[in-house]
Amino acid sequence: MLRAVRLKFLFLFILTVVAILFVLPSFPVGLPDWWQKHVSRGLNLGLDLKGGMHLVLEVDMDSAISNALNRTVPELKDMVEKKGLAAKVGDVSKETLPLTLLNADEQSPLQNLLKEEFPHLEVQGPRRQDGALLYTLSLKPDELKRLREQTLNQSLEVLRNRIDQFGVTEPVIVRQGATQIVVQLPGIQDPQRALDLIGKTAQLEFKLVDDQTSLNLTELIEQATKQGKLKPGYTREELNQALADKIPPDDEIYIEKSIDRESGRLTSKPLLLKKKILLTGDAIKSAAVRIGDSNLPYVSVDFNRRGAAEFARITGENVKRRMAIILDGVVRSAPVIQERIGGGKAQITGSYTPEEAHDLAIVLRAGALPATVKIVQNITVGPTLGAVSIHKGWVSGLLGTLLVVVFMLFYYRFSGVVANYALILNVIMLLGALSLLNATLTLP
Repeated sequence: MLRAVRLKFLFLFILTVVAILFVLPSFPVGLPDWWQKHVSRGLNLGLDLKGGMHLVLEVDMDSAISNALNRTVPELKDMVEKKGLAAKVGDVSKETLPLTLLNADEQSPLQNLLKEEFPHLEVQGPRRQDGALLYTLSLKPDELKRLREQTLNQSLEVLRNRIDQFGVTEPVIVRQGATQIVVQLPGIQDPQRALDLIGKTAQLEFKLVDDQTSLNLTELIEQATKQGKLKPGYTREELNQALADKIPPDDEIYIEKSIDRESGRLTSKPLLLKKKILLTGDAIKSAAVRIGDSNLPYVSVDFNRRGAAEFARITGENVKRRMAIILDGVVRSAPVIQERIGGGKAQITGSYTPEEAHDLAIVLRAGALPATVKIVQNITVGPTLGAVSIHKGWVSGLLGTLLVVVFMLFYYRFSGVVANYALILNVIMLLGALSLLNATLTLP
């Protein structure tokens, strides 16, 4: 009997010591770094205790729908061309895709093509206009529902990957409703950098530059501005719309941003590119920061097997032509292809600081967001407020514990001593278990 009691006390003693060892890193006791790395990191403090950011993000489902339709355009054009149909595919506008059939006798073959090859599209029309038949294509309701769900889930996954690589401890990333995502980043040191990392869509595209069309884009833009077609702060979409009758139908205007080697200043100039996307960020296997000859950081991109083969084919077929590397709608570089590139590598240069280049590599590795996200709520909790909360929590906790201990001793006498001892052991073991599980501690 006595041996069993001793074993119980020994077990409780060992359990208490282990719990204390696990919870020690939660206090400023000067433990070595290897302790937190290999034994226990202690309790993680939540946003209200450690400070940090609370964000509510709105996923732009309209842009997701437009992106889905834009991905359909090249395939639809190729199928129409293969079938020999006299049809013209327009540009996506307001979640719809216009299609013009120039020969009314080809109505039946076109409708069969849409039904067989593009079952996810809803076809409205046709209606006659100047001897042609006009169709309006859009996504079917079931496809819209699936796309919205997929877009939100994919956005969650991409954000998790980015934040995990950013190094935030115990972030909270959850969906809220049908279009929103809540992100909590405890202990974040650089809020603006985190915002840039989260909000960047990271859509990477490779397109050919149209050097064969001789147009003075700068002059055309100035004329459109004087005529009132363009207002200050115009977007790229507004620019292309204003100059739609001046540029070839298979081209579009982008803005190239680069650093002038002589002055070191960031310059911007319009560039005419082919609309056809040759390669996207989906073909990327990895991305890393490197330092170039001019002592400026750039991002080195490695393609996966499929991407490397496609990149080699594209560069082999377009020697002496310029290929633009586009990130989020901005041309970062447009080098001349000197020869076929078979190594499966590319470089993204620009006016990057080391931190910006590092963050760009993160978002490229994590993948692009399927749609743009907008920050609708941004609450920053400073570390001072967190320290005040911790102090108040300690005071209230110690005061409450003291009152309980005094009451138990006064009311139960010796039994109260045993109960108080059990209470203290329970608190120590509870904190030890939370530390072992890397739990996050927040105030109620």
